[in-house]
Amino acid sequence: MNSGLQINNKPREDVPDNLADLPLVTIAWRAMKQDYRQRLEERKHYRDEHERLQDVLVALAEEIYKVRLSSEIILPGAEQTGGSLLLKELTAIAGRMEEALTSAGIEIIAPAGATFTTELMEMFDNVAQLPNPVLTVPRIAQILSPAIICRDAVLRMGKAVIEVPTS
Repeated sequence: MNSGLQINNKPREDVPDNLADLPLVTIAWRAMKQDYRQRLEERKHYRDEHERLQDVLVALAEEIYKVRLSSEIILPGAEQTGGSLLLKELTAIAGRMEEALTSAGIEIIAPAGATFTTELMEMFDNVAQLPNPVLTVPRIAQILSPAIICRDAVLRMGKAVIEVPTS
């Protein structure tokens, strides 16, 4: 008989005993499945890492906004008491931090006094309304928290009080 047609039951070399009897397709399938699981876990890890980074940047942007807002409120009174130099330095630091965020593509949007347009409606939650008989179009009366934008994507919605026309 031809030796090429004979069936021999010798185990394959360099294959563990528990896998020796499995077809190669099954082994390959298991390896691909394990690789898929590993890549899926890596993607989940990177997505979680990205979300944590976004949360940190949003918190940083909000704190910068608070420092700027506080300095604008305090600066006129600080000039009379002699504390204006420290406050100006603090404002400059906040400005440099804001520039760093802007260079990373993150913007702090806080348009107090602006007309409440459709574009702003997508960025700000209308927390409260103040009736104003003088107005003809709604406008932002007060910013409670700024909107944080990253490359045209809203990272966090802002909150605002809106003045609305009464008639």
